[in-house]
Amino acid sequence: MKKLLLLCVLWPSLASAQIVFDTSTDGGLGNPVTSITWAHTTTGTDRMLAVCVFGDVTNDVITGVTYAGNALTLVDKALAQASGRWGYLYYMIAPTSGANNIIVSASSSIAIYGMASSYTGVHQTTPLDASNTGTDIGLSSSQTVSVTTTVDNDWTVMCTRVETGGSVPTAGAGTTLRQSVSAGLVLSDSNGALTPVGSKSLIINDTDSANWASIIAAFSPATGGGGGATPCHRSLLGVGCDLSLWARR
Repeated sequence: MKKLLLLCVLWPSLASAQIVFDTSTDGGLGNPVTSITWAHTTTGTDRMLAVCVFGDVTNDVITGVTYAGNALTLVDKALAQASGRWGYLYYMIAPTSGANNIIVSASSSIAIYGMASSYTGVHQTTPLDASNTGTDIGLSSSQTVSVTTTVDNDWTVMCTRVETGGSVPTAGAGTTLRQSVSAGLVLSDSNGALTPVGSKSLIINDTDSANWASIIAAFSPATGGGGGATPCHRSLLGVGCDLSLWARR
């Protein structure tokens, strides 16, 4: 009897890297100052740093954020009302590993508060999938802000400025606080991969009725969505590959 010998080549699967929370820091309040500085340590691979800031009442005078001397990118900014403070969300891909200083700068002396969170497993070329802002004026005790994702397994990160009466804001459903202070600044995220794609929300609550302004961003995992889809398959006729699955590698 003749035996048919099949030589099989094992092809690596395009397993989606998962975003993982690294650490968070509270940069504190400076008032009145033209900058604040605090230390933050990033570790791991495919790193990302997010920085949440509030600035002046009415005047948009925050000029930028740096980490280890390198500039972060502004996602967006929002103002709850004419007499409220501006909120800002910045991010950086591949921040310098280790302990380095975050510096938030302004063009004039104002009250500045900052906080940061870092993550691993974030796409290093096209990290920002989508973003949105939300403002609630009318003394609400909660704010829900949504963003529409287009990449599977995104994480959402949100910076919220709320005019509290001294209470510390808390997290709503599907939301994890990384930093929250009675001064009225909150940094939160989804604490997990979001699938399938579509509208995703984060929720912040406060015991005081307040005006709100938030910036939410969806960040993509290092190898894109797909949950471990395999680009190549074997059959008796040979090996076939779908090269489109390698697009986000």
